[in-house]
Amino acid sequence: ALRRVGGRPLRTGIHELDRLLGAGLSYPSMLEVTGASASGKTEIMLNMCGECTLPDSHLGVYVGGNEASVLYMCLGSVPTHNITRLVTLYDMQARKVLLDTGRDMGEDLEEWIASFVMGCLSRVHFVVCENSLELFAAVLSTGRLQQSSPGLKAVVIDSISAFQWFDKTERECKINGNGTCRMMDSAFAALQRVCEKHNLVLFVTRWA
Repeated sequence: ALRRVGGRPLRTGIHELDRLLGAGLSYPSMLEVTGASASGKTEIMLNMCGECTLPDSHLGVYVGGNEASVLYMCLGSVPTHNITRLVTLYDMQARKVLLDTGRDMGEDLEEWIASFVMGCLSRVHFVVCENSLELFAAVLSTGRLQQSSPGLKAVVIDSISAFQWFDKTERECKINGNGTCRMMDSAFAALQRVCEKHNLVLFVTRWA
């Protein structure tokens, strides 16, 4: 399920999804992806990261990407799969760029691809939070990060449901009438304000 709030497209990297969204997402806007476990929510987030962090050009080869940065917030730790999947996506994109432009790198092929992948990865900023309080603190620092890194164009929370369930196990967490933690609600509201102020796209995954 998809929900969009907000009108200049930022492509997600998934053709069919971009078509449904009308060529992409505008700034500022929010995309919420809901679904059952293992339904592909994180894959959509990683494809989006892989798409919008591509460079405009790399070592003399035209790529045509946004060269944007992404803030990726997750609970507990950064899954190894996420890093591995991003590397695979960047590697595939690098080879496609060379094929499309007809460039033959010869013996420098693997070195060029490795440099391409590292450059793209450097624009994905992973933030690991242990609970909604740390998420709230990370949100408050997002504005400062945007000032120091003007290329920041998107923020990802994967998954907001994980934070909500973890919060319910915390004795100090105050639960609202709708079953959500007040701190989580405050963090999410603050993040929406930051995205609106700095013209960012907010991506959120949630369990169905």
